[in-house]
Formats: sequence, structure tokens, C-alpha cells
Amino acid sequence: MNRAKRVLVSTLYAFCMALTALMTVEALPSFVTDPPADEQYYYEFGEAEGTDKARAWAIAEQRAQESLQHQLETRLAAMQLDFEINTKKRAESFFTQVRHIISDISVRSEKVKSVAEGDKYYVLVRAKGIEEEVLEQIIDYAQKTKDPDFEQAAKKSMTHAFDKAQAVIIKAEAKQKDKAQAALIKAEAKQKWDKLLSTVFSGAEYAKRNTVGEAAFAVEWSGDKTGMGLELLDFHWSFLPFTSVGMGLYPFEVGGYNSLGFETMTFGASLYAGLVYPFIKNDDDFNLRLYGDFLFTIQTGGTGAGFATGLLFTWEGFGFDIRYRGVVYDGHYVNSLGIGVVFMFNDM
Repeated sequence: MNRAKRVLVSTLYAFCMALTALMTVEALPSFVTDPPADEQYYYEFGEAEGTDKARAWAIAEQRAQESLQHQLETRLAAMQLDFEINTKKRAESFFTQVRHIISDISVRSEKVKSVAEGDKYYVLVRAKGIEEEVLEQIIDYAQKTKDPDFEQAAKKSMTHAFDKAQAVIIKAEAKQKDKAQAALIKAEAKQKWDKLLSTVFSGAEYAKRNTVGEAAFAVEWSGDKTGMGLELLDFHWSFLPFTSVGMGLYPFEVGGYNSLGFETMTFGASLYAGLVYPFIKNDDDFNLRLYGDFLFTIQTGGTGAGFATGLLFTWEGFGFDIRYRGVVYDGHYVNSLGIGVVFMFNDM
């Protein structure tokens, strides 16, 4: 009978202890008994006990951060061990470098939950997964050492040590492929553009307009008024390829008559600045250039501004040009279409 009582008492005691333990577990925060799982973060919790509330919270958070760093360092150590076993190569310098990535995990981690149960304090912290950072280091190291075998072996070891590493690798490889494709498209576009520029701007030695002693006759009109013009002296100089500056002196008239006679003379001068482009380039043989200028003109009675454009034909330093000029003067737009003789210097 005494033995039966002892068995009964022992059974009741064990039941009470189990119930107490169960109640203790149930009193713990849910993130302790059932840690959260997330695709982006690693989680750890820390606990502390004491009457100083502020100190206890700080200690609990610090312990959670230390556990988090230990978890990531353990994963990285597993990756290094797997790499060295399978490749029979040492890579301490690389893994030391990667460890620097997670050395500041306590700074990068964030507190997401905190629960107090009596004089016990629990803190949950998390840090973003470092798989992408590790992968970046792998790729960078492989490129510097020009060792593609290292990259493949390290990626394989990474998938054994880190959660979701394979998904990160697939995503990174797809990104690299897209980046390479974009770089190829950009390179092809640049090649086409360079080819276009080389075609357009080939023959810079011909892209000049060095003329002097031009005598140009022109028909000029504005509305129903017509007249004739004559440039006595015209000078242009290309100080840079594809550009030119110049000056012209002339008498001309747009009069109130319907004949082409010089009934009234007007004297003036124009300053030119513009571009020149060679269409035909044949050393000392036939050359054809297109030019365009902005101009400012000063003449008897006032000033005006406008533009001129034309074609310049030359053979061995001699030739002619056909030109159109439009000038706003005294409230009127004056047209001029002429042809003149040119003499080239420093010409191809």
C-alpha cells in the first residue's frame, strides 16, 4: 500500500511539473516558440531578466543581435568548409573579405518586436539576408582573379549554406544576362553611330571655305520691288574644319522700279559666321561644298540680319558659287539670288 502511495505521489508530481513546464512555454512570446520565417530576412531573439527595465531591454536586444551575427557567421563558415572540401583549395582571403560584410550586422539589424513577461524581457530582431552581397563578392573576386571555376564552386557551396541562395543566383544570372545584352545593344548602336560620324565627318581637310576676291552678281527682290546687287569683295576663312567666318563689301539696290538698272546705289558690308560641308572630295580636282551662314549687315540707312546658303564648286583653287541670301532690313525681307567667281587659298 505504501508503495502504491509513493507511485501515486510520484505520478502527481511529474504531472504537476509537466503542467508547469507547459504553462511556462505557453507564457513565452510566440516569436520565441515559433520563430518567423521570411524570404528576405533572418530573425533571432534575445532575452534578459532584471529589475532595471531599460538595462534589461538593452541586454535582450544585444543578445538577439549577437545570435543573429553568429547565425550568419555559421552559415558563412559552412560555405567555406564546403568549398574547401570540394575544391581542395584554400580561399581564406576571400572569406575573410566576405566576413567584413556582416561585421556590422548589429548596426544593420532592426528590432521588430519586444515583449515583457513579468521581470523577463524578450526582443526579436531581424537583418536582411546577405545572399546577394555574398554573391556580388563571389562574382567580383572571380573577375579579379579571372577564375571562373572559383565562381562556379563558390556558388555551389553557397546554395548549401544559405537559404534561398539558388533563387538569388538565378536572379543575378538573369540580371547579368540582361545587362550583357543591353551592353551589346549599346555597343552596336555606338558602332553604328561612330560609323555614321566617320562617314559624315570624313575628309575634314576638305571641310573649309577659304575664298577671296569674289565678284558676285545677284538679282534682289522684296515684294514687288526688284533690283540688282554686286559684291565687289568677299572674303571667307575656315579656322576650324566645317566652320567659316567672313566679310563682304558691296553696292546694291532694291528700288521702286521694274527694271534691273542701277538707278540708286546703296553701299554696305556684311559679317558672316557659319558651317561648311564637303559633298565631293577629290584633292586638287573637282570639289563641291555646301555652306550656310548667319549674317549681320550694315548699309546706308541702317542695319539688318539674315542668313545665306549656297553651293561652292571649285577646280584647283578656282571656281564659282551659287548663293541665296535673305536679309531683314528696314522692315522688309529682302531676297537675293546670285552667282559669283571665287578664288581659293589653302585648298585641297
